[in-house]
Amino acid sequence: MFDELHNEIRSHYKELAPHLDDSTFHPPEETIEERRAITEETGIFSNVMVREYSEILTYSSGDYVALLNTNSKHRQLPDKPRDILLDKIKNSIDRSGGTIYKEHRVALFLGRKLM
Repeated sequence: MFDELHNEIRSHYKELAPHLDDSTFHPPEETIEERRAITEETGIFSNVMVREYSEILTYSSGDYVALLNTNSKHRQLPDKPRDILLDKIKNSIDRSGGTIYKEHRVALFLGRKLM
């Protein structure tokens, strides 16, 4: 499912921040369906539809680490483990050619508000 670079990065998460290891997360499709159902069950909206948008973004190692450093779950890590994790990720990307490709997905929920 993932290439060698992504698997290497995953190993850094398993070592230093196992709760951020994305292999333990629900698949996006499952999360989207769960949230769609919850939205309908509130009784506030009807005819809930989901539009999904996806693109592959390219990041340099520095840009990718800077992006990760804005993520609240990464920011909550103690400074030293976070610095080590981000340094390992950057080094892995640099050894793999200096860039990483990441899928960016957005789910837009549309529904009719009930009166």
